[in-house]
Amino acid sequence: KLNDKDTLLDWVKKLGALSDKELEKMAESSKEKIEDVQKRIDEAIKKNPTDVMLYDLKGKILLSQKKFDDAIKIFEEIEKIKPDTGLIYIVNTYIAMKKPEKAMDKVRKELKKNPERLELMAEVSRLYKIMGKKQDAIENANDIIRKKPDSAVGYITLATVYQEDKERDKAIEVLKKAAHVKDANISLMLGNIYFSKKDYASALEQFRKSEEISSGYVPAIFQRGSVLHAMGKKNEAISEYSRVLRLSQNYVPALNNLAYLYAEENR
Repeated sequence: KLNDKDTLLDWVKKLGALSDKELEKMAESSKEKIEDVQKRIDEAIKKNPTDVMLYDLKGKILLSQKKFDDAIKIFEEIEKIKPDTGLIYIVNTYIAMKKPEKAMDKVRKELKKNPERLELMAEVSRLYKIMGKKQDAIENANDIIRKKPDSAVGYITLATVYQEDKERDKAIEVLKKAAHVKDANISLMLGNIYFSKKDYASALEQFRKSEEISSGYVPAIFQRGSVLHAMGKKNEAISEYSRVLRLSQNYVPALNNLAYLYAEENR
């Protein structure tokens, strides 16, 4: 809840913790309160014109009100301060507006300036897929692999295209071809696909490899716990989740799963 005595910082913290849906609900039910917040944010921006958090919050409020064009203008201000952050917001806003072609134009413009940025090339595949151009997405991902065969980006991009269409075996085949790439995310993604197929032994092996590549890699440890949980090995799952929390004490998925397991034990 927002209180009239809250400082702007209090409001920013509270609103920043809300999900997009919660912001949207608040915008609909409390128009006056939102307008007051917007005025406060505008005043704060005048005093702190390079504070990205303020622009971020203002943009999210505008998105919750479906004021997409106004949100784009705010995210363009972020782009001036933090180019990569602003670019992500602008691209995702165009997608929310159901204008992926504009998002593609934006990404391609950035690629012309930085043709070696693989993450931008990967974004092209994502946008092709959103536009329903799966073959173009595949060809673009293969271009990334040809350009940088020792990078994980191309393989993960191509595997994602297949995985989104539930072509899990094709995704596995792609990721196996990346065995020479020492990247924890390759093994993590492969493990997740095996997990979705209920091939628990293979999933555990991939999560082990992922942590072997990147010691203490929290997502891999958490997923090991999830697999053990699915296998009914509750004590081993608790051990893995606890290990996650020793490394990252506020890792919410582990906190939730541990709470669920302890609740089960106390029934």
